Amino acid sequence: MCWRPDVSIFCQTNKEVLRFAAWPVKTPTGDALREWLASLGAADQQKGASVAPVGDAQVEGSFDPLAHQDEDPTAATRMIT
Repeated sequence: MCWRPDVSIFCQTNKEVLRFAAWPVKTPTGDALREWLASLGAADQQKGASVAPVGDAQVEGSFDPLAHQDEDPTAATRMIT
């Protein structure tokens, strides 16, 4: 999400962010913006390589219902008669 006074837009690529910001290349702010975008891209690459799917039944602590088939949800409850 990019913002400047009276305007905000959603950008999906670095190119769109740079076009919206309109900071020239050889200015301190333009260079800092490009370095920051590059660091975000590097962090995404590093994080994307090590993340397991959240809904995978083979991952411990997963939210997938198939990962919890061994547990009986009624084992710790009592029936009142």
